Amino acid sequence: MGGSQTSAITVDTGASLGFTVGSTTTSTSTVNFDTGSTVTITGTPSLPSYTLMTALSFTGIVPVLAAPVAGYELQVDGFTTLKLVQAGYSSWAAVNGAGVNLDDDHDADGVTNGVEYFLGGPAGNTTGFTPLPGVINTLGTLSITWPKGAGYGGAYTTDFVVETSATLSGPWTAETLGGGNIVDTANPGGSVKYTFPGPLSGKKFARLKVTGP
Repeated sequence: MGGSQTSAITVDTGASLGFTVGSTTTSTSTVNFDTGSTVTITGTPSLPSYTLMTALSFTGIVPVLAAPVAGYELQVDGFTTLKLVQAGYSSWAAVNGAGVNLDDDHDADGVTNGVEYFLGGPAGNTTGFTPLPGVINTLGTLSITWPKGAGYGGAYTTDFVVETSATLSGPWTAETLGGGNIVDTANPGGSVKYTFPGPLSGKKFARLKVTGP
């Protein structure tokens, strides 16, 4: 589809409504999705969100993709706006058969669901043993870098944070962005890196805590 529409639209069972990434369709009437209807996407998305269509209202079933778009899912805002957005934790949980709690460990490998989601991205299958990054010593400077999985779009502090402690039992302190020890780079190819302050006078532990999105 494309351009402006004025008549009511019904997407019948077995039919698919097509959209092109970056091109928004507008409608002054209703759009109804019957059971078994789908949405087809043309193009390769890279931004966090795309508005596919605005309408007077969307009714019927929640729209579903005809074919998966890696790292993305459909979203209806306020019953009037259909969007293609970067997928979140729910998509990762569906792929891996995990529950809704990011602090759980669905596969009992010692790595929380949230951290597996961060490392694997919304479409990543991380069920089974998930290796964690180790500490790197660069000419006496110690650091650890957690790579972001493809499609992970969380924000530091809001959705994830590096915490440090002198003991494994805590208390744990969140490291602030801009404090000199945290480098956060966005996807694609993103990561969060923590550099231990030196010289260390004793033990210091660092962990990644993920809460969304």
